Amino acid sequence: MWLGRHIKSGREFAIKQIITQNNNQTHIKEIWFGTIFFTLGGIPKPEFSIYAGVKNLVRLYSYEINQTDTWIFY
Repeated sequence: MWLGRHIKSGREFAIKQIITQNNNQTHIKEIWFGTIFFTLGGIPKPEFSIYAGVKNLVRLYSYEINQTDTWIFY
């Protein structure tokens, strides 16, 4: 995990770096789980926004997959 600042917005994010070529495909699982509850940008999906518990989940803001690494922004 890294703490990073978005160049354009100046917002801080927790950034997770995962090797793209791994046997468990952990990056795909994390992205899948994050997109169940949130749209990209960290906004709760309408069907989950009515539940208070969604406020306690880590919000997936964005991700980037390239040949060597996957970067997930929370």
